[in-house]
Amino acid sequence: QISVFFQQMITVYILERCLVAGVRREVEVSSERNQRSALTSLLGMMCDATVELDSKHCIVSHVPALAHMLLHGHGKSLQGLQMISFVPDAEDQQVFLKSVLEPEEGALSTAATFHGSVRDALGNKIKSQFFHV
Repeated sequence: QISVFFQQMITVYILERCLVAGVRREVEVSSERNQRSALTSLLGMMCDATVELDSKHCIVSHVPALAHMLLHGHGKSLQGLQMISFVPDAEDQQVFLKSVLEPEEGALSTAATFHGSVRDALGNKIKSQFFHV
């Protein structure tokens, strides 16, 4: 009976640990989702266009505000295009890549801001401020 009791206690302990770990993961995911939503809202209030890039710096989903700002027309999607293709100057491209790829040394976060320009569909340069989070 004692061995059965200990087996039951071990089983209960393992189940409790699994449940606690599962609940902790759910709380972390929910917290991350809330932080991402707050960040997206804040950027949306501050910026003319908010763009999410993948690991290859390609635009993840169509952003109508960016398409309009760059005069790309109503029906043309910018999804899948590299963001750097809209940055005309080699110097601005280097600043863009450096800011996105390499956080400032000693920085506590990976957020960065930098000035540069983008080129619209008519070839006009638009001075811009970029925020990378």
